[in-house]
Amino acid sequence: MLMPNVDTKKKYAKPTAFAKYKDTSLPTEKYLEVDTKQINDAKTGMSMKPMTIKFISDGPDRTLDENTFYGKQAKYEGCNAQMTVQELREEVAKQENMDVQDVNFYVRSTIIPNNLRVGQCYADWMGFGLENWPPQFISKPRIRGFEVNVFIGACRDISVWDNGKLNYFTDKTLTYDVNAATTVGELKDMIEKTIKIPYHRQNLIAMIHKEERSVMGEHIVLEKDNWTMEDYGVNTFCAKIVLEKKVFDDNGMYIFDDAYWDEKGYHSQPIDAFTPLDSLSNRARPDASEVDPNVPLNILTDRRAADNKKRQDEADAQKAKGKK
Repeated sequence: MLMPNVDTKKKYAKPTAFAKYKDTSLPTEKYLEVDTKQINDAKTGMSMKPMTIKFISDGPDRTLDENTFYGKQAKYEGCNAQMTVQELREEVAKQENMDVQDVNFYVRSTIIPNNLRVGQCYADWMGFGLENWPPQFISKPRIRGFEVNVFIGACRDISVWDNGKLNYFTDKTLTYDVNAATTVGELKDMIEKTIKIPYHRQNLIAMIHKEERSVMGEHIVLEKDNWTMEDYGVNTFCAKIVLEKKVFDDNGMYIFDDAYWDEKGYHSQPIDAFTPLDSLSNRARPDASEVDPNVPLNILTDRRAADNKKRQDEADAQKAKGKK
């Protein structure tokens, strides 16, 4: 990660806080006196900074990632670390005039249990969504049916590029609120709205665990679009669904999503291709981005060290010249 060039010696040249100590020679009654200002600050000051809570819109898509759209964002004052998550839910629901059942706190990786205290929702581990203080919760509405997770392995099709530079390349898990009567075709429609892989290119495989001792479970291809989640046992036995891209059409012919060269010259991507154009590695193609992903945009150097070395070299050269 590129960090801004900040002169830390200058920034922290002066103390940022001052500690005040009482004179130990004072009489006991004077030594134990509390400053009136400190008492007032303790009574009126906030025990925590305002908490920022984001709300996702009500609907079947309940995915939490960098592309999640938040319908509302609000700050809440007066929170404290000893509050339970349930108490915070009730306060937020009251302030937002919502049903408490529609206020459910999540972070990127998991739901936050109601019995935890706010002060316990902090862990200095990046990636869990609990590395900030105060915690930055995301509120989801109530589940109408049940949540199903659709896993997509890291691939070029879901990668995110910006001006020739790769911003996102990792596994992706989509979360949807479905019910037993939801068909496979309806689930594919939801997926197509979230990512660019079209309905007819999706191959869904459900991990069904009908036996408790089964570790891997049974892998069932959801090939019938008119079958429901109940027909396949997804509503009771499914651990997750894996999405794979179909690379052959109904006639068994390979589907080209990339640009290519042949004896006739260069052929650009098909119009309906959903693979990001910048992900094509051939830098010789005419539609390649001017920005080369193999070359860094910024190179950070220690100019001060370089200047000191230059002056030292000049001084050494003068000394050597004087000796001659």
